[in-house]
Amino acid sequence: MPILWGYVPITKPAIVWHRAGNGNWKASDRGEASDTFEAEVNFRGTAAEMEDFEEAIFNFRNTVTATFITGEEIFGADVDHTGSLTVSIIDPGQQEQAGLDVYQRRITLRLAQAPTFTGSASLATLRLASFQSNQFTGVDAIKDFAWDKTPFFHDHHTDPGEFEADFIQTHAEATAIRRYLLTTGRSSAVAFPSIGIDYPFGMAAGVGPFNCKIIEWRDMGRNNLIDWGFHLKLAREF
Repeated sequence: MPILWGYVPITKPAIVWHRAGNGNWKASDRGEASDTFEAEVNFRGTAAEMEDFEEAIFNFRNTVTATFITGEEIFGADVDHTGSLTVSIIDPGQQEQAGLDVYQRRITLRLAQAPTFTGSASLATLRLASFQSNQFTGVDAIKDFAWDKTPFFHDHHTDPGEFEADFIQTHAEATAIRRYLLTTGRSSAVAFPSIGIDYPFGMAAGVGPFNCKIIEWRDMGRNNLIDWGFHLKLAREF
């Protein structure tokens, strides 16, 4: 049964982020081997097809061997989907009627084997989906007041800066970007990418250049045969 467009790769790097006292973000990283790869996918078919599909879902309670047609790269553009993959159904979802004798079900799959990757790492082709973005600079100062209203200020001079935006990429670019996010830019400080933004961390921070860490990212899935979407959050490094 074919997978509908609109599937969403859910890649979970084995990283926990926290902001240290010096203003920089630190990563507790269990390593690439602990990353998990999941996907939300939609299936649609007739009543007879969905009856067989539902029976298969509840029969394969552990893992199942799955094959994918060209273009069905549900776990991400950099994951090799040729041949067969061992997957686990971690959420069977629920069936919905989409039309006359047309039913659909959205399920969540997890890759249950070590993935094989394709492509090389690069962030050079990162391209904004639009010029709408969030450019944030906070004030990293603690303000205390005594009983007589005398103010006391404790300023770290490490005002936090974050940049958040959506990006749209071709398949080849998406492959390189995912490789970068999971390897080179996984938890290390990197140069803020050249994407045509003058004040990524707000006017007060200036124009840079800046180093940053990519503290959050989301693969938004394949929009069509050409375009993939990404959402990235970058934090300023001092």
